[in-house]
Amino acid sequence: MSGRGPGVGGSDPRRPAPLLPDEQQAMLADCIGRSFPPWTIWHAHGTWYATQRCSCTGAECSCARTLHDPNAGELCRQLAEAEHA
Repeated sequence: MSGRGPGVGGSDPRRPAPLLPDEQQAMLADCIGRSFPPWTIWHAHGTWYATQRCSCTGAECSCARTLHDPNAGELCRQLAEAEHA
């Protein structure tokens, strides 16, 4: 055994993906956003975020729900679970 821990070589889905150039991050955020239209997707400081406005009807309401994960694939998993909750 080489002594390398889990996630080395990309085998651990909880491990953050390597940083993408800004343009590719924006393209991936757009792609995720098209897959989950009620959510606004963005990447900042090594973390992927998804925000969805609540469905309150009051004009004074400004609450929102935010999901986050350092891995875009894991964020997509959370979004899929949120759609079926």
